[in-house]
Amino acid sequence: MLNVVQNVLVGVSSHIASKENEKYLLKQTNFEEVLEKEIDRMESELAPLKNFIHPGGTLEASHLHIARTIARRVERKYVNFYGDKEEKKYLKIFNRLSDYLFVLARYMNHVQKVEDVIIKN
Repeated sequence: MLNVVQNVLVGVSSHIASKENEKYLLKQTNFEEVLEKEIDRMESELAPLKNFIHPGGTLEASHLHIARTIARRVERKYVNFYGDKEEKKYLKIFNRLSDYLFVLARYMNHVQKVEDVIIKN
């Protein structure tokens, strides 16, 4: 799945650099739905979240949390960069991607039997 994500990101990057490369992105129809199905699959094995959690855990999960924050940053910059509604159609990719990376980080911890650490006020 991460290879698919990477391919889509290359396509989005290519599109941002040159609108002529949009043909590649159109092949990735319903990418957000693919991410949503993966999120649902992983969440079916995870305890529901009732509180915020500290990012971290295993090395893999920590790297995924970093990737998630980068995806959120890109999403915010993309919103500010494109005022055109037509260009915002790819915004969902970044939004769903950061959600996917968050759940994947939790899932990696779950698989390796590392519990979420709840943020306590």
